[in-house]
Amino acid sequence: MPAIRSCSSLVIRCFKHVEAFADWLTGAAGPWFVAICWSLTLLGGFAFFDVLVLHQPATLLRAILFPFAGLIAINLYASYYRVTTTDPGNPLVVLDDVRIHAPWMIRRSSADEARSGRMRSCGKCGGPKPVRTHHCSVCKRCVLLMDHHCPWINQCVGLYNIRYFLLFMTWLSLGCWTVVLVGYDSFWQSMNHQAEWQSYTPPIAFTLIYILGAAIGIAVPVLLSWHLILVARGETSIEAHDNDYFANKAKQQGLRYVNPYDCGWQTNLQLCFNVGPGRLPYYTLLLPLRYPPASTGWRYPLHAAATGRDVPGVVVGDDGDELTDDEGGGGGWWVADS
Repeated sequence: MPAIRSCSSLVIRCFKHVEAFADWLTGAAGPWFVAICWSLTLLGGFAFFDVLVLHQPATLLRAILFPFAGLIAINLYASYYRVTTTDPGNPLVVLDDVRIHAPWMIRRSSADEARSGRMRSCGKCGGPKPVRTHHCSVCKRCVLLMDHHCPWINQCVGLYNIRYFLLFMTWLSLGCWTVVLVGYDSFWQSMNHQAEWQSYTPPIAFTLIYILGAAIGIAVPVLLSWHLILVARGETSIEAHDNDYFANKAKQQGLRYVNPYDCGWQTNLQLCFNVGPGRLPYYTLLLPLRYPPASTGWRYPLHAAATGRDVPGVVVGDDGDELTDDEGGGGGWWVADS
């Protein structure tokens, strides 16, 4: 038995070292992924305007295509710039707001004071950990409303940049399918070495860009659809895993689990993009500007069942359990220094 425990411990340590190396490699490769993405999108944009707009006959299609493609290009590049340069959400930025509106969450308290409503402390970085905040093992920090770490943007997707992340994938999908549909004839012409080619972009380059655009045009919309479904359900990628576990656990007890942050698909989408009644106008989705998130970062709109209404046969939330960040032990309750 001691030998078995020793081997088991060794295997676990090996896996942890492999995981740590994978996290380091992901972080180290991040800037290269961003450089590759910028290079491919810029080359693709140049080839599109060169082959499919500037060197095409002056037709009605060209007159319509030019402003449409310009709108896609501007929003595509602006969204990618925003998602790569906007901090996903530092828990420390919410403290001033908490001190004003909910000081009991971070004040020093006696041991017997009720813990209800208190802000947790991260067991890994020691910082404050508001609800829906998770620790990223690649960034080595906590992120507000963390969805996942994306190497293509060299940081996490969180509260402050998820809008730009979804918009970038939307404009990228539109751009790829515009190239595929409008550039179909030019694609076959680029592979005919006997045909006259007047564009600055080499035929082989356009061929490769077209094939790559078709592949991305299939993959990215699938990823985008999955994330939009999660947003419509009021959950992140991390929370989706946890909610499935808690739903099965509640089902075994004859209960129905309710995600406390699911306010209905329409409201959830409006909250994610910060648009709708009382928020930003819908047309801001077409403007490549920086906008604040709908949430403060330390509290979020709740499902009706989570606002104190007693619903028979329904369990709301995780009852303090957390699956994602607690393998190293919880950090207890966070207390502000001042």
